[in-house]
Amino acid sequence: RTVYWDLKDKHNAANPGIYFRNNVWYWHPLWNLVALVAGHILTNEDIKEGHFNSCYQITKDKAEKIAILLEKSIKDKTAHNFMEQCKDDDRAFSIENVEEFILFCKESGGFEIG
Repeated sequence: RTVYWDLKDKHNAANPGIYFRNNVWYWHPLWNLVALVAGHILTNEDIKEGHFNSCYQITKDKAEKIAILLEKSIKDKTAHNFMEQCKDDDRAFSIENVEEFILFCKESGGFEIG
């Protein structure tokens, strides 16, 4: 790793609403959980475009609601049950990743997927 990337990671960690990074193996299951728990506040287009790197925008209002619903999914064990399903299907998923995404959603002011 270079000094640049180390500094960039440190900056992003200190400013959790700026950037959220997941590889494809973690992102798709995470977005599937979002669709499961927040499908009633997301449009079909939001759900579909969330799986592509098309610079799709999620509003501040939706980002904040996603955070609340993901927190609830951890408390009521929906996220844990989803994690078990992912393990059965050999998909990458962790509660820690969900928690990082919750913080990002709260701090982001809305975000772009891409």
